[in-house]
Amino acid sequence: MAVDYLSVLNSSGSGLNVTQIVDSLVAAEIQPQRELISKSQDKTELEISELATMKSNLNSFKNLLNGLSFKEVFRIETGSETGFEITQSANLNEAVEFDANLKINQIAQRQTLAFSGYTSETEAIGDISLTISFGELSSANVFTADSARSNQQVTLTGSNLSELALALSALDGVDAEVVKISEGNFALAVYSDFGKQNALSISSNISNINAASQSDYNLRQTVAAQDSIIELNGITINRATNTLKDVIDGVTISLNEITGTSTSISGKFSADLAKEKFSEFVNYINETKQYLSNLTKRDTNGSGNNVFAADPNIKSILSQFNNLTRSPISGFGTNDYYFSELGVMTNRDGTLSLDEEKFNDFFDNNRSQFVGISNNQIHSSDLNLSVQVSNMANQKAGNFEFIYDPEARTASLSGHELTSSVVGDKTIFRTGLNGFETFSISVDSDKIPQIAQIDVGVSASQKFIKLIDDFFANDGEIVRKEQNLDTLLTRYQDDLSGLDDREISVRSRYLDQFTVMEQIVTKLKSTGDYITTMMDAWNKQDN
Repeated sequence: MAVDYLSVLNSSGSGLNVTQIVDSLVAAEIQPQRELISKSQDKTELEISELATMKSNLNSFKNLLNGLSFKEVFRIETGSETGFEITQSANLNEAVEFDANLKINQIAQRQTLAFSGYTSETEAIGDISLTISFGELSSANVFTADSARSNQQVTLTGSNLSELALALSALDGVDAEVVKISEGNFALAVYSDFGKQNALSISSNISNINAASQSDYNLRQTVAAQDSIIELNGITINRATNTLKDVIDGVTISLNEITGTSTSISGKFSADLAKEKFSEFVNYINETKQYLSNLTKRDTNGSGNNVFAADPNIKSILSQFNNLTRSPISGFGTNDYYFSELGVMTNRDGTLSLDEEKFNDFFDNNRSQFVGISNNQIHSSDLNLSVQVSNMANQKAGNFEFIYDPEARTASLSGHELTSSVVGDKTIFRTGLNGFETFSISVDSDKIPQIAQIDVGVSASQKFIKLIDDFFANDGEIVRKEQNLDTLLTRYQDDLSGLDDREISVRSRYLDQFTVMEQIVTKLKSTGDYITTMMDAWNKQDN
């Protein structure tokens, strides 16, 4: 119990417990305001805590989407054969189910020419004038030049072996290096591209660096240029490479070694795995939707509103999330499609469920489009066009028509003019349209098609990921909410500090007032005592 030192020291005063009275008066004036601010502060701290939890949940949802791939629904079986590898195309919409038998009879090789007899990699070779022709070398080492290909030249003055190797490597279709065979024994190795049509004929003013005659090849050629040869279902196929992208639609066959025997290979869509993966995707959305919905739920049974029930920023997040589940998926085939076509149904409580029969029907008829749930795609109807998008998150999705006017040398994309620039033998097309900031088309300047269809598909997963990234952006809903809460919390802390200062001031004012009151009471009591003493004296005299 507080000691009323003022009353103790002034025992002739009013006798009231001044300290207790002052405490009560101060509490009556200050405490209601402190409780109101503290209540607001507690609510703000709760919102900050819940906002941190929400950020964690949204990041978890984003990470789950990043790890979810629907490419697995197309399964390739090759048994235990190690002579080759088969990988599916990045664009699953190009995949076609297949069953085949594959036999590898020959691996593509690049020609190797070795010019030996040098003592160091920097041995001087002096001035050199060298010409390289491209063509085919027969088994009898007879070279036939390809008249459609231009010769390449190298001219060096006072050069050494390493400088020549660098100059050769700078040529198209040629690679070179200096190889150490043994101590003090070096050779210049010159390589062609893969394929029998890429053999080299080299003529120079230095006798040791020539490979043009039968005798030269007998002496210099260590590996002959040759094509790969495979049998696919008994049909012989030749290619100038070991990476075969045009043999089976939607897959790449990489040849490693000769197999000698036929091997069964297949590629098939798995409806069961597709349904399992898509159900997993719907569950991810459901969990996040339910969490956001609970945050903004209003009281319907007397239990009280949830923490963000009246918050427009958080409600906006839920609204955008819901809108995304109803938006079209574009760029995967000719027509857009929607979650509802995949059998995704919205229940009365806002959760999603999957109609398996409807999903199976969609998957059976639109298997190649299904990849649009988790994988982006860029596809051109003309293989000469190389379409690149460095930021798919901000790319506009859809089907776009490329048109080129060879006379005016102008191009457009779905009616919008493209700008062009020439880099070497390539022409690069770009556009300033919104949603195409990182979009470009690269094509050999002599192979520009007059018309082509370009499909750009932005996956549903990518859209959800971008939505979350936008929430976390500097001007996004979550960052704005964080800033508002931080401002409120700082203000409440300042208000409480101000109340502490005010409490000291109010207490001091009341104590000053009660001190004056006690002084007056003391004087009045002292005067009363004097009068009483004087009256008592008068009474004694009268007696």
